[in-house]
Amino acid sequence: MPKPDVKFFDEALPRLKTGWDTIAEVLALTLGPRTGHVISTPEARPNNTERLTDAATIARRIIEIPGRVENVGAMMVRHMAWRMHEETGDGAATVAVLARAILEEGYRRVIAGANPMMVRQGIERATKVAQDALQEMARSIEGEEQLAQLATAMLGDRKLGRILGEMLDLLGSDGAIVIQEFMGPYLDRQYVDGLRYEKGGYASPHFITDQARREAVVEEPRVLITDVEVERVEQLVHLLNEIATGDKAPLVVISRAIKGAALATLVLNHQKKVLPCLGINYTVIFQHAETLGDMALMTGGRFLSKEVGDRLEDATLSDLGRARRVIAGRDEFTIVGGHGDREATKQRARELRARLSAGAYEPEHENGLRKRLGLLAGGVGILKFGTNSEQERKMKRQQIEGTLSVLSDAMEGGVVPGGGAAYLACIPAVRGLEGNGDQKVGIDIVAEALEAPMRQIAKNAGLHPPLVVAEAKRHGLGYGYDVLAEKVVNMEEAGIMDSVRVLSDALGIAASGGCMALTAGAIVLKRKPAQSMEP
Repeated sequence: MPKPDVKFFDEALPRLKTGWDTIAEVLALTLGPRTGHVISTPEARPNNTERLTDAATIARRIIEIPGRVENVGAMMVRHMAWRMHEETGDGAATVAVLARAILEEGYRRVIAGANPMMVRQGIERATKVAQDALQEMARSIEGEEQLAQLATAMLGDRKLGRILGEMLDLLGSDGAIVIQEFMGPYLDRQYVDGLRYEKGGYASPHFITDQARREAVVEEPRVLITDVEVERVEQLVHLLNEIATGDKAPLVVISRAIKGAALATLVLNHQKKVLPCLGINYTVIFQHAETLGDMALMTGGRFLSKEVGDRLEDATLSDLGRARRVIAGRDEFTIVGGHGDREATKQRARELRARLSAGAYEPEHENGLRKRLGLLAGGVGILKFGTNSEQERKMKRQQIEGTLSVLSDAMEGGVVPGGGAAYLACIPAVRGLEGNGDQKVGIDIVAEALEAPMRQIAKNAGLHPPLVVAEAKRHGLGYGYDVLAEKVVNMEEAGIMDSVRVLSDALGIAASGGCMALTAGAIVLKRKPAQSMEP
C-alpha cells in the first residue's frame, strides 16, 4: 500500500483554494432569477448531455476534479452544497457563494500574517450575530398570495407557484403533498382524504419501489393496522393466501414491530412479485393506540389491539382497511384516500374538539389530542404535473420538492427580504462587533462576505456588482435589485422574499467550512478513494 502524502499549510491552502473556487464558481452560476446553466456530459454516455440549472444537482454530478489537493477543496464545497440541499431543499448556490467569499477574504488575511485560530473566532462570533439579526428581521408568512409569491420567485413559473401557494395554504406547513408525474405538458392538483404520520417508516429497505427518492409506494392496498408484534409467519399466512386467491390487492401491514420470519415473508412476496407488500413500523407515542384506531377508522378497517385480546391469526379480510395509495419513507408514511366512512371520521373529529374545549388536561395529554385531531382533519394534496421528457420531469420534480420544503420552513420560521438584501441588512450589526486583534479580521471577513450573494445575482444578470450593491445600500435596509424589473426596490413590497432558515443555515454552513479550510495545518492524502455520487 502506498504511503500517505502529506501537504502542509503553506503548500496545501493555495491549491485547496483553487479547487474550492472552481466548483463554487460553477454553482454560483445558478444564483438568482437570471442565471446561466451547466452542460453535464456523463463519461459513460458522452452523447447523453444534461442541461442543469439546479446547484445541488450540479454538485452531485461533479465527482472529481484534477489535482489531489485541489480535489479536496472542491469536494468540501460539494459536500456543503449537498448538505444544504438535504437539510432545507434550497440554498446550495448561496452556500457556495458565501463559502467562496469567506475563503477568499480569509486567505488574503492569513497569508498576510493573521492568526488562523483568532480569525476563526472572529468568523464564528460574526456569523452568530448575523444569524441573530436574520431572526430579528424575520416576519411570518401566511395566506395563499404570499406563499404563491415565494414559490413563483423560486420556480420562475407563475402558474405552478400559485398552485403550490394554494396547496400549502389549504394543507398547512405539515400538510401531506404527493407528487404525481405524467407524460406530456400537464399541471393540476387534487385534494383527497388522507394523513401523514411522522413517527414510522418502512420495516425494510427491500420494500423500496422508488430508489431515487428512497420510498416504498403501493397502489390500492388492503391495510392491516395493529399494535401486536408481527414476527411469526402464522400470523399473516391466512390473510396472504386469501388475498392471493382473491383480488390480489397489495397488503400493507402497520405495526409497532414487524420482524423475523413475518418480515422475511412479506419481503419475499414483494420481491418475487407474488403479492405486492409493505411492512411499516411505527414508533410508540403517547395515545398511540387511539391514534392507530383513528387510522383504522379512516381506512375503513378495524384496529387490532393486543389490549383487548385480538390475535392476527383470527383476523379476516373484513378487518382490513383500504386506501388509494400508501407511501412510506425511512421516517414517515402517508396514507392517501382511505376508504373509511367520512361521516364517522368527522364525528370522531367533533368528539376530539369537544374534549379539548370541555376541560383542562395535562400538557402531554392535550398535545396528544391535538395531534390526533390534526390527523383526522388533515387531507392530502396531489400535485399532478407532466413534461415532454423524462429528464425534464426529473429536474422539475426536484425543483418542486425543494420549493415545498422552503415554503414549509418559511411558514414555520418566517421570511426575510430576498435577493441578498437580508444579508446586507445584517452588516451593521456585524460591523458593530468589537474584537481583539485578528478576531476583528474574522469579523470583517463575514461583513464583506455578506455582500457576495447580491454581487453574484447582479453578475449573473449581466450587471456591475459594485454599483448594484452600492445602490441597494443607498436606499436603505431591506432594499435590493429586482433584476427582472431592472430597478432597486423594497424587496418585501415587491414580494421577493427568502426563508430565514435557508439564509441562516447557508451562512452557518459556509462559515463552518471556511474556518475548517483556513485552520487546516496539513492535508493527508491517502490512496485514491472510490468515487461516489453521494457528496
